[in-house]
Amino acid sequence: MPGNKNAQLRNQVSNAIFPILQGLGVQAALSLQGAFALHRESQGRGREYVGPRKLCVVVEFRPGTNLDWIWKAITSHNPLCWTGTGPGSMKFVTANNKNCKLRLTLSGGNSPKILEDFTEVVTIAGIPVLPVHAILLHKLLTWPPPQGPEIGKSAEFIQMCLDDVGPVHLNGLSPLWQSTRVLQGIREHVLKRPNAKHRWVALGVDPSIFQLDGAPDSNGQTLTHVEVDGSLEEGGVRPVIVRPAATADAPAPRTTLGHIGTAIVDDSDLRFLEAIEGSERAGGNVQPPRRVKRKPTPKEPKNIVKCDNPVVDLVARDVIPLLKGLGFDCAIFGSTACQLYGNTRMPGDLDVLVLPPASFSEDQEWLKRQIANRRPSQFKLKKGKAPGATYRVLYYKFGREFQVPHPFKGPMHCKVDILLPGIMHLPYLTTADIVWKDHLPIVPFLTLLLQKLQGWGDHLASHESHKFKKHPTDARDIHGLLSLVPELTVMMFRPWRERNLMSEEFQAASAGRVTEFCRGFPSTKSTWCMLGFEVE
Repeated sequence: MPGNKNAQLRNQVSNAIFPILQGLGVQAALSLQGAFALHRESQGRGREYVGPRKLCVVVEFRPGTNLDWIWKAITSHNPLCWTGTGPGSMKFVTANNKNCKLRLTLSGGNSPKILEDFTEVVTIAGIPVLPVHAILLHKLLTWPPPQGPEIGKSAEFIQMCLDDVGPVHLNGLSPLWQSTRVLQGIREHVLKRPNAKHRWVALGVDPSIFQLDGAPDSNGQTLTHVEVDGSLEEGGVRPVIVRPAATADAPAPRTTLGHIGTAIVDDSDLRFLEAIEGSERAGGNVQPPRRVKRKPTPKEPKNIVKCDNPVVDLVARDVIPLLKGLGFDCAIFGSTACQLYGNTRMPGDLDVLVLPPASFSEDQEWLKRQIANRRPSQFKLKKGKAPGATYRVLYYKFGREFQVPHPFKGPMHCKVDILLPGIMHLPYLTTADIVWKDHLPIVPFLTLLLQKLQGWGDHLASHESHKFKKHPTDARDIHGLLSLVPELTVMMFRPWRERNLMSEEFQAASAGRVTEFCRGFPSTKSTWCMLGFEVE
């Protein structure tokens, strides 16, 4: 039977390669179709899924890990059996001239971390295999494939993994489940398999992402397709083409910031393009992303905002100079500060820490009123939504001539949070403590990181659903900041000075939160150690 022969060949190759990898001191496991077939076989369901004659081996990243070196070591072990041009394009040839394709993929480092903890690897028939949830994540990172019969096969494979993944909460397994690339893959899968939507939601996927699967969005537009645009710039934000459904009565979509028909989204996984699309779609030879045909861009309306990040532009042009005019130094924190340091997620609002003189005796409500009174045409105060709230929420109002993009709350407003030192353990900064980036003042790096960590812990422990669902985004911001640590200059990263800005109570609480974060994301331990934290 062809299915049995495929399985026998895969097992033969697996039994040949994993002893070699073990001898090299490499931690690795089988993934994708070959791994899933073994899971089915272990359940006595091998006949339900045959699987192709190809294997993908995921290698855990460790300092010094090099796939080219591993590939050369494998092929030199037995040149008669192993052939190929690189780790992404290998073949194992048997004595009777049967061959099986093999691909090595890195997990971690500059590649997506497919499995957070390799102790989760299971052994089936003597072969190390990724758990089903990691196989599913790995497949989504390569989704959607090029148009053709493969897209249907991939959708079917994702569905089988989805059915077998078990009662897990995906967002707690890896921050990649909140990445734009994976969420886009989930949306595309639901477009192919609409009945899968309920299963995704049951596994913890936010139902709001399916506003792109044909349901009306907040503007009443129906979105039916999402594709990666080919016009990428290194280090930039990836545009995602959103095509409204065409109906005879539907008006043309409203012009948004950027290009017509383009939504700028937060994309923490932009660096995955080369690691995933190159090695997994093109057999190791990186291919340029395909261009997406689109209709010519209509003429833009007058006075449209011209900026890569409307929030940062807002800070530079209005809020910071206005506070300076009122006599206050200030520093940006929150998601806008994260982006200024180097994170790619686009912020949805603005957080500003105001640094008043010692004689200041007012509160932040007074500051909000001063701002609103100075620029009543641009700022508006609204009553807080909490029951019995006495505070007001400050919003920046965009004029009718401006077009406001996602992720702002509402079509014409951006929330501006004004806070004072001491609130949420925010430190008392001097002008010497402020870091300047792109001519904008931001809080010191460690202060920002530990504030984000505090938010993650509070949201994770919250019993209120609207707060709890924020913790994956917090985790992603923290991962992004930690990835910047080795590259930060001394002027921006001054942990030996920043600790003096924090109370002993906040330092102790932060140490506990670091330990808790490392339990959930053990791959971050080394970076926390670099920052001087004990993680054991």
